Amino acid sequence: MNPGPGSRRRRRFRWPTKLVGVSEKNEKLFGSDLWLVSLVRSLGGLWDLLKSDPGSGPGGGRPRNPGHWRLLWLIYTASDHAAMEPFLAAKRHHEPTWRACGFVRDDGSVWVPSYETLRRHFIEIESENELFLEAHRQLVAIAQRRDDRVGEHLWCDGTESQTHAIGHHDCGVEDDCPDRELRRLVHLDTKRATKMRHAEVTDDPNDPDERASRRRLVRAATELDEEDCRPGRRYRAGRHWWYIADPDAGFRVYSDSSGRVKESWAGDLQIKVVDLFTGLPIVALSTPADQNEVTNYPKALSAALSALGGQIPRSMTADSAYYSRGVYEQNMRLGILTVTPTRRRAGDTERGRGRPGPDWDQEGDPLCRHCSGPTRRVGYSDADGRQRITFACLLPKTTRCERRQTISCSRDPRRLLPVSRRTPVYRALNAAVKTLESSHSNWRCRYRVGAKNLDTRPKRLGNGPRLLRASAALVIDWLRGLWNLGWIGPGDRCVGEATPIRIPPPHN
Repeated sequence: MNPGPGSRRRRRFRWPTKLVGVSEKNEKLFGSDLWLVSLVRSLGGLWDLLKSDPGSGPGGGRPRNPGHWRLLWLIYTASDHAAMEPFLAAKRHHEPTWRACGFVRDDGSVWVPSYETLRRHFIEIESENELFLEAHRQLVAIAQRRDDRVGEHLWCDGTESQTHAIGHHDCGVEDDCPDRELRRLVHLDTKRATKMRHAEVTDDPNDPDERASRRRLVRAATELDEEDCRPGRRYRAGRHWWYIADPDAGFRVYSDSSGRVKESWAGDLQIKVVDLFTGLPIVALSTPADQNEVTNYPKALSAALSALGGQIPRSMTADSAYYSRGVYEQNMRLGILTVTPTRRRAGDTERGRGRPGPDWDQEGDPLCRHCSGPTRRVGYSDADGRQRITFACLLPKTTRCERRQTISCSRDPRRLLPVSRRTPVYRALNAAVKTLESSHSNWRCRYRVGAKNLDTRPKRLGNGPRLLRASAALVIDWLRGLWNLGWIGPGDRCVGEATPIRIPPPHN
């Protein structure tokens, strides 16, 4: 959906607000399978998407037993189980769950699938990820009709997620391997991998100690053996070949100061785009760990626009990893304000502040072309796809200073923004990220998405189960949020009616 040139982007920025109590989880109610199924059944469009047709068995055999496997997958995602076998063991004797999901024969008896049957059906619906995303889009549309602030301001961030596989030394007889005794790299825990990944984009290039540490940081495996017919992936890093059984996971290796490979981390990055107003995620992507999250930003933004039905957000907030010219240019073309901390680069004098340009100061505000004095912004235009800032000199010294001046944002999209960094609105958006960081930990605890340890990470390998679990989590999260707000479902609310709160700007 194309809103037309500047139809929404020229509106004045509203002060960002956030609803409270939207994502609260009442264990007594939301821990019930029956609540989740009854809420899905109450929404006709959602129920039409998620109900299952038993169909016939493989090869056109006898009809399958009845049951809505997509509803059961939602219950599985909402449970505390990361693997199918303990989930089935916990639910085997809970007849109301099976009745609610339609596992009832014609004679009224309930049937419970075996582990092999459960696993086969869950693997089958891994190809139906788009169906769950469509269910999620329906829920977002309900929220947009109730309040136009939904989707107005977004936040994008990535977090590490471990795979249930480890990289092994895989040099063959024909390979020139310098160390035949090498068997396995030291596997980093996710906390240390997170710290080292953040250091890649936050190191101070003026600090000699940090420059030295950068040479020891992670290097993504540089070569992939496409001819290997095994189900996993074979990478070359350093002077060795390494094999990981997960076909979709990324593999990063860490070297010491001499270049010798010492440590590794295998997994993926869970990239979320969260709506600031409701605090609910609208996008959950899984990308290989050997790709930087900023390279997947176009995919995340496209998914966000799809989830919002084509509605273009007013702003996108992120951390310093997204302080990239490509990110700023893409958002600028769409009329989206980009809010990220400034990444310190060579030549910067203060941490957290950018370099002044020939015609702008450290905060990106234009300077008078005639006296180099401070200015005030008068307007912003994006006519014909050309973004320009109109400004006037605050302390005119000549007659030329009294004229209005313009500057093209394309000269430096990261510094010349449609909204000044000194305005309270920009500062409030920059401070809003602190209220959204909990979405990563909430999803790990509630849905086992983005898990970081052996107990909580799903045991199936590949991107299919990871994406399907994340898409199901989007549906459950929005069902809970809309129910808490009173926008769907009958009856009393376990959480008080949510009210918007102001996000105060930080003090200097």
